[in-house]
Amino acid sequence: MQQHGAGHAWSRRVGRVMWTISCGAAVAAVAVVGLVVADGSTDPAASNGPGTLAALIGGVTAVLGVAALAVMRSRVHRAAPSGHLDDGEARILIGDPVGATDGRPLDGPPGDLRQRSVWFVVNVDWFFLSHRAHVAVRAMERGADVTVVCGETGRGDEIRALGVNYVPIHVDRHGLNPLAELRLLAQLYRLYRRGRPHLVHHVSVKPIVWGGLAARLAGVPAVANTICGFGYAFESTGARIRVLRRGLELVYAVVLRHPLSSTVFENEDDRDWAIAAGLVPRDRTALVAGSGVDCDLFSPADEPDGDRVVVLPCRLTWDKGVGDFVEAARAVRAERADVRFVLVGPIDEEYRASVPRQTIEAWCEEGIVEWWGERSDMPSVFASSHLVALPSRFEGMPKVLVEAAACERATIASDVSGCRAAIRDGVTGVLVPPADPAGLADAIRELLDDPERRRRFGVAGRRRAVAELSSGVVADWYVSLYGSLLADARAIEPTA
Repeated sequence: MQQHGAGHAWSRRVGRVMWTISCGAAVAAVAVVGLVVADGSTDPAASNGPGTLAALIGGVTAVLGVAALAVMRSRVHRAAPSGHLDDGEARILIGDPVGATDGRPLDGPPGDLRQRSVWFVVNVDWFFLSHRAHVAVRAMERGADVTVVCGETGRGDEIRALGVNYVPIHVDRHGLNPLAELRLLAQLYRLYRRGRPHLVHHVSVKPIVWGGLAARLAGVPAVANTICGFGYAFESTGARIRVLRRGLELVYAVVLRHPLSSTVFENEDDRDWAIAAGLVPRDRTALVAGSGVDCDLFSPADEPDGDRVVVLPCRLTWDKGVGDFVEAARAVRAERADVRFVLVGPIDEEYRASVPRQTIEAWCEEGIVEWWGERSDMPSVFASSHLVALPSRFEGMPKVLVEAAACERATIASDVSGCRAAIRDGVTGVLVPPADPAGLADAIRELLDDPERRRRFGVAGRRRAVAELSSGVVADWYVSLYGSLLADARAIEPTA
C-alpha cells in the first residue's frame, strides 16, 4: 500500500511539473500572438513574417506541453464517468485496444448503447447535419443519450430537432492563432469534465487534436476519431506549414493512442500513411468508405433533354479544383457552345484558399460557367445534369461523388486518395490526373460523346452506393464500433 501511495504521489508531482510546463508554453503562445499582430496580421496562415513562424512554433510548443501532461494524467485513476452534465472527475480506463477494427467491418449486430452517453464533436453545425446526423439518430435508436458539440452558423435548431442535446462552441475552422486554439482545448476539457461522456466521437482535424487532448486530460473512457482526409497541413510544402505539420504529427501520435480508441479513415491511402508515419497502431484503425448517403433521397432520374450540363458541386475553393474546372470549361466551350458548365456551392470566405466572389462573377460574365449558388436540393441539381466532376487536389472521401452516383450520374474526379475510394475507375466513373485541366477536358468530351457509357457508369455507381455506401449501412457500422468500444470499457469498470 505504501508503494502504491508513493506511486500516486510521484504521479501528482510529475503532473504538477507538466502543468507548469504547459502553462509556460501557453504564456509563450500568447506572447507570440503579439508578434503576429505586430506583423500586421491576426491570422498566422495569412502572414509570411517572423511573427507567423514564431506563432506556429509557440503553438506547437504549447501543444507538446499539453500532450505530455495528457499522457501523464492518463495514468492517474479517478471516479468513473456518469455521462451526465454535473461536477466530478472522470477516469481513464486502461485496456486492450479494440481488435475488431483493423480495417474490417465489425462482426455481430449493432451495439447496445443503453445508459451510455455518446458525444459527437464536429467543427461546424452544417457539417454535422450533412455527414453525421444519421449516425447520431441511429445511436439514439440503440439507446444512447446523444450530445452534439460543434461550431454554430445558425442551424442549431435543426440539430435540436433530432432529439439530441446540443452544445454550441466557437471553433475557428481555418485559423492558426495559438491563443484561440488553446481556448478551444480548455473549453472542450471543461465540457468533458462536467459532462463525463462514456464515448466521444471526434470528426476532422481540430476536434481530433484538441478534443483528443481534452479527452486524455479529462479521462474520457472511450474515443472514436474520424479522419476525413489530412488536408492542407499535410499537402502543402511551405516552411511555415512544415513546422505546423510536424507539431500535428506529434500530437496525433498522442491523441490517437488513447487506450480505448479507434481511428476511422475514409480511404486506405490515408490509413496506410498514418500507420507508416507512426501516428496510430494498425490495430486501432478502421476503414469505412465515407459518411453514407440517403439512397432514397438521392434516387435515379433520366437525363434531361436540351443542352448537356456538367456540374461541379463543392465549396468554391482553389483546392477543390475550381480553377481547373473553369479552364476545362473554357476549352470545351470553345468547340461546343451547347455544353453548359455549372458551379454549385457556397463561397467559404473563412478559408485561405476560397475563390473570390469577384472572380466567380467575372467567369459568369465571360460566359464560361454558371453559378447556381449553395443549393439544398442537390437531388434536383443532379437530375438537371448529365455529368458530375470534382477535380480536387486532395480529399478524404467526397460524399458528393457518392450522392451523384446514387442518382445514376457518371462522375469524373482527380486521381487522388479520397476520390479513388469514391470512384471505381472505368466502372462507375473516370479518374484523371490532378491539376490537369486538359486531361479533365478530354475526359469530359469523351463522356459527353458516349451516352451509353454514361448510363453504364451511372447504373454501376447506383448499385455500389446502395450496397456499400448508404447512410444506413454506415450508421450501423459506426454504432457497432461504439458498442465494441463501450463493451471493453464496461468490462473493466470498477464494481461497487
